[in-house]
Amino acid sequence: MPRRHRVDYEGAWHHVMNRGIDREDVFADDRVKSVFLVALREACGRHGVQVHAYCLMSNHYHLLLHTPSATLSNAMQALSSTFTQSVNRWQQRDGPLFRGRYTSVVVNDDAHLSETSRYIHRNPVAAGIVADPEAWKWSSAQAYLDEKARPDWLCTGFVLTLFGHVNGREAYRKYLEETRE
Repeated sequence: MPRRHRVDYEGAWHHVMNRGIDREDVFADDRVKSVFLVALREACGRHGVQVHAYCLMSNHYHLLLHTPSATLSNAMQALSSTFTQSVNRWQQRDGPLFRGRYTSVVVNDDAHLSETSRYIHRNPVAAGIVADPEAWKWSSAQAYLDEKARPDWLCTGFVLTLFGHVNGREAYRKYLEETRE
């Protein structure tokens, strides 16, 4: 049976995620997490995909990506292959790190976009790792709340404008503090 075609189009927003093979830890240490972020920056930069949010957990990741030119598959293939080859070489191992193809959910409107961003940033809180999203070093939450913490390849402006042009950061902080019932 053929694979289902990936939905991507010019201007699409995606919540992208993948989990380690057999639910094993992929991001066991800070070096591996750093290698992933470098590979993410390079792959998305090369293929014109904008990174709007990310969170690395021990055995999975979440990304909020925007594809102005419908190049999600190219960027994700580059990310996966570069990251896997780097980790395999460094750890002297062989084979895949992730359980298969990434999952991508199209984000259709601003409400879904803001909720996806909050879900990604609250992932370590929901897992009981930290009390506040900005305390997790391996997500973009801190960059949303403090412009000085934002790497130049991370786009925070669009999501923050959904929370107001003047006090977007403070409104977003309050939004992150809310829990869904």
